[in-house]
Amino acid sequence: MISLCNQIPQRSFLWLWDPPLLCARCTGFYFAILVALTFSTLRPQRAKIFSSPAITAALVAATAIAIEKTLDLELGNWGRFLTALPIGFAVGLGLAMPFVSRRYQEEIS
Repeated sequence: MISLCNQIPQRSFLWLWDPPLLCARCTGFYFAILVALTFSTLRPQRAKIFSSPAITAALVAATAIAIEKTLDLELGNWGRFLTALPIGFAVGLGLAMPFVSRRYQEEIS
């Protein structure tokens, strides 16, 4: 089976399954991608507006993760989940942007 995550039980939210399907960071990352793709589909004009703030938030989150790793800190599962959200949202917007731009151009024409 192809794994999308490290699936370490100590780094996972063990809701209904054991072993976990995703760790806390991957749960936040993939959840945010789905939210961004849904948002881009429903509100293509706003998706373009949110792209710059999403990239900025993703860079801040990536910096927080780098500091966590460098200083050997432990954010815990909720910290991992929350730092992955802006990164996943920015990736989701990036995946949707070519389609959003095309759809937006068709609406204008």
